[in-house]
Amino acid sequence: METKIIANAQTTKQNATKPAPAKAAAKKKHPKKSVAPGKQTGSAEAKRAAAIVLEVLAGERRPAEAAAALGVSIMRYYVIESRALQGLLHACEPRPRGKRPDPDRAVAQMQHRVDTLQRDMARYQALARACTRTIGIAPVKKTTGGKKKGARKRRTPTVRALKAAKGFRSAASEAKSAPEAKPVVEKHAAS
Repeated sequence: METKIIANAQTTKQNATKPAPAKAAAKKKHPKKSVAPGKQTGSAEAKRAAAIVLEVLAGERRPAEAAAALGVSIMRYYVIESRALQGLLHACEPRPRGKRPDPDRAVAQMQHRVDTLQRDMARYQALARACTRTIGIAPVKKTTGGKKKGARKRRTPTVRALKAAKGFRSAASEAKSAPEAKPVVEKHAAS
């Protein structure tokens, strides 16, 4: 038994002299420091209003007294109280873990990507021009999307009803412009 005790004492001495592994120290997470009750950020008036709302909720003051202390109407006090409770609820919502998306950072990343792609495009265009010159192929002319010379104008389709209305209008205008013939009235002799 004595040998076992001595052996255990020697192993504990060895463990005590060994430094702790670096991985174990890195895994330890320090809890985030919470803000002490008197250390919140905000204006003095906001802190005062928060304290008064908490006193009303705790039952130390009545809402009318709180409104008078804040120098607002009772209705305005209730608005302040509901905003304070809404802020409390919002602060108690669970937050997602990890990094939150930053729109400014996303825009910067996209702009960097656009710049990179434009540089690559310019480089590939220069390489293509050099290759066509080396091979002796005529460079491709850019088309501006304009009308080609000698191209026929494309006929735009028209609705049949519009064609008929145009025909009626032209017939009506021709009738107005032509001299009117006087109707011939024949008199029949009574026999």
